[in-house]
Amino acid sequence: YQINDINFATNSFEITPRITTVLNEFIEFLKLNDNLNIAINGYTDNVGDPAENLTLSQKRAEAVYNYLVLEDIAPTRLTFKGFGETNTIASNETPEGRRKNRRTEFVIVSK
Repeated sequence: YQINDINFATNSFEITPRITTVLNEFIEFLKLNDNLNIAINGYTDNVGDPAENLTLSQKRAEAVYNYLVLEDIAPTRLTFKGFGETNTIASNETPEGRRKNRRTEFVIVSK
């Protein structure tokens, strides 16, 4: 389940107002579907050190996880993991492609 507007600034894991808006809509979906368990996957573009990008992607996924938990989504329903520069969805050769790759995705792991 990909939500297209959870993209982070370069070298950041800050939850911005735009990300908050998207997450709040997703929270409503999760509350209506309380049988779903979700994996939160974080990614980066290829700018910088790969090891640091892996850590950054983990922090992005964890920031989203923490926000969901603060908004009363049970932590037992959620997992999070960073994947760094892997699994790109766009070319890292353009600013727009890099922006798309700095993302967080949700995967429904069980119903």
